[in-house]
Parts: sequence; C-alpha cells; structure tokens
Amino acid sequence: MRVGSLAMTCAGLVALTGPALAQDAATTCAKMQAEDRIGAVSVAQCQCWYSVAEQVVDDDIRTLIFDAWYTGRDNMALMEQLRPRARVRRQLNAMAQALDKYCQ
Repeated sequence: MRVGSLAMTCAGLVALTGPALAQDAATTCAKMQAEDRIGAVSVAQCQCWYSVAEQVVDDDIRTLIFDAWYTGRDNMALMEQLRPRARVRRQLNAMAQALDKYCQ
C-alpha cells in the first residue's frame, strides 16, 4: 500500500469518530427511515442488518458501514482502500450471506 493511500484511509477513519459511531441500531435505523433511505425495508430488518454487521465484520469495515448508514455518506472509496483487500471482500461476502440467512 502506498503511504498516501494509508494516510488517506486513516484520515477518513479518524474523521468518522463523531456522532455516527455513538448511535445504536434503533437510532440509526429510525434515522434512515425518517430520511427515506431504507425504502421497503422494515426497521426490524434494518436492525437485523446492524446486528449482523456487528458480528461479522472487523472494526474498520464496521465503522465505515455504520457511518454510511447513519449519515448517508458513500464510504465505498474508503472501503476500497482498506487492506488487505481480500479480507474486506471476504467479510463483505460473509455479511451478505448472513443477511440472506438471518434477515429475511
């Protein structure tokens, strides 16, 4: 990884340590619903997603996911900079499988 990419990723994660990380599933899902960002997904299903993310992915990935859910910010560019990339891909795939299994 280039030093500039690492610095940008670290800076992005540090910038996310505000109120978004202090929110729980109920607060985050209610905010997403109030802002009409969860569509036809129920709040209960959203809370299931939150629980799966808490259990399946590492802290750095979880930080970006929860921030995106709470703020509506697109964190994919930051997520793509996390290393090792295979770890990120593997965990996101595991999360998708767990969502299909537990959050229907």
